[in-house]
Amino acid sequence: MKRPKTIENRKFIQLLTFLSQEEFKAFDRYVQSPYFNSNKKLKQLVSYLRKYHPNYQSITPQKVFKLLFGNKTFSEQILNDTLNKAKYLLEGFMAQQWFEQNAFMPNFALLNRLRDVNATWFFNKTLHKFQQQRQQQMAIDTSYYQENLQLLELELSHRIRQNNRTANSQLQRAIDREITSIFIISKLQYYCVLQNRRSSTTQENWEISMMPEIFAYLQANPQDELPPILVWRLLALLLKEPSEETHYFKLKKNLEQHHQYLSKAVLRQMYTAVITYCTKQAQMGKENYWEELLSCYELMLQENILLVEGYIQPPVHFQNIVSVALLLKKYTWTESFIQQYKHLLPPSHQISMISFCSANCHFFQQQYSDCIAQLQTFALVDDLNYVSHKILLIKAYYESQQYFVLSNLFAAFNTFLFNHKTQLPKKFFLTYKNFIKIGKQLLKFQEEKITLSKKEQKHLQSIILSDLKQLSPLTQKKWLLQQTTNLSS
Repeated sequence: MKRPKTIENRKFIQLLTFLSQEEFKAFDRYVQSPYFNSNKKLKQLVSYLRKYHPNYQSITPQKVFKLLFGNKTFSEQILNDTLNKAKYLLEGFMAQQWFEQNAFMPNFALLNRLRDVNATWFFNKTLHKFQQQRQQQMAIDTSYYQENLQLLELELSHRIRQNNRTANSQLQRAIDREITSIFIISKLQYYCVLQNRRSSTTQENWEISMMPEIFAYLQANPQDELPPILVWRLLALLLKEPSEETHYFKLKKNLEQHHQYLSKAVLRQMYTAVITYCTKQAQMGKENYWEELLSCYELMLQENILLVEGYIQPPVHFQNIVSVALLLKKYTWTESFIQQYKHLLPPSHQISMISFCSANCHFFQQQYSDCIAQLQTFALVDDLNYVSHKILLIKAYYESQQYFVLSNLFAAFNTFLFNHKTQLPKKFFLTYKNFIKIGKQLLKFQEEKITLSKKEQKHLQSIILSDLKQLSPLTQKKWLLQQTTNLSS
């Protein structure tokens, strides 16, 4: 006999769990409103469930049925019908929530209705007021131009209904400009996103249509370069021709000049790409890009670009800022940064991230015992955290010449990699696997050094150096090279 579903497995209940306590209160008010719902049983159901939200384990289907239908014989079909009606109400509430939180949609809906009922005076007044409000909006993105296009098309359709042809030509030209702007921004944005993905994957490098024509058009019509078009074009050129450093400096300059006209989402995309570029340049040996990288991070902090819902997201940005500042030997700045911004880390990451960054500060200042002690005091949050933790711990033990611990550390790290081989990207897996390989070679040298002649030491050192040059990808290459070079001293 088939067992009846628990109340938690019903789609309506599952969807309810996505609501916060405040949102559930608003949903209850929505259901109690006769405008949205006249079904008394649904009002009763939602008020009852509100007492248990978000934990419904103690509620059975039979209990809910009895609440709604009294002593009537339990019917799975009747209960399902009632819960489905409640689900439709909840979906309507969630759509209404989004509608009300979107500043454009309520005004646009009102203008549509005023046009439909031919309320010309009210339409013109509302449109004029709304356009004035939008002119004061500084931060813009593709959606801003899409909304402009919708407003212009709505206004044109209203003028045509009114047989008012005087403004038609001007409106049509404005519509054409908006369509062109939307098309160019969308193509540039897609080009940049795709180029970034291609740089980290083995995607087929097919040609994106019309990009040469877009670049040529913008070169011939610089007056059409609105701030979003300008920065997306410069980023596209940087990704297309990464060796041309003038693209980077032009992009950085324009981001600083026009940041108030760009939405936080656009700025976050831009600076993420810039950070990736600076990191690659620095890792290729262009040391000045570490300074560039830190300056980009500082600007992102000043403009709150790193914040998503009040926290630095992803939290690894915090760790990266510390690592770059330490590479630049800005120890006082780093300690000040940790104290000033630690409250902006998500609560689930605060303890582990702050402890790791503090340990890294100790390591760079050659306080290896303090570094090791710090690393041993916190719980690991995720896989990336584990990898960073293990690499720093290995480096600290090696630098402090506590070689007897390293064999177990390498073994544990190796086991972790193989247990997570399917979850880790292949490039990351090889990066850490190669680090372990060179690290174990260095350890072997230190363990056998006393038994080796100078000639044998030189030979073993040359083998490690040869592997270092050949292995790719490889993390901590600079540190490993330094340790290998020091073997002969």
